[in-house]
Amino acid sequence: MVTVSAGPGNILKPYILRATYQWCLDFGFSPCIQATVCPTTRVPRDYVESGMIILNISPVATHKLDLTNNDISFTGRFAGSAMEIWVPVKNVLAIFSKETGQGVTFENIPNSEQESEQKAGISKNENTIGKDHLVMIDPGNASTNELKKRKSTVGKRKNTTFLKRVK
Repeated sequence: MVTVSAGPGNILKPYILRATYQWCLDFGFSPCIQATVCPTTRVPRDYVESGMIILNISPVATHKLDLTNNDISFTGRFAGSAMEIWVPVKNVLAIFSKETGQGVTFENIPNSEQESEQKAGISKNENTIGKDHLVMIDPGNASTNELKKRKSTVGKRKNTTFLKRVK
């Protein structure tokens, strides 16, 4: 399972969702999403556990599936009854293969962590305030705790420069 950090307003998330969905279909797997349920989410409440729901979004389980940049919508059958499903992309926590469990999870970055990243040497360009963008992170400026978290994604190379999404 790959984890992607997704802060508020992340513009890559819907594209990663569609790419993982297509990967599942290409290999004959059933794509499923895990999403948090809020009052505006339209899902069968009987299938909600701990404020979350897992939905099979494969072509055989859905009708009129639409994966847009803002939401996921389709008609699905639950206990023999058709129901219109609507889930905002921001509520999606993971997309994965039902058969293998492989997929992508989305990790929301709390505001306090974003502030600590700024203190660790990540500067914002005034022209990009309020927009997602990538910045170069020099390991010398990053905290050792942050580097330990990224060790698996950076690889075995030490003191390498990597990209990080900042808002």
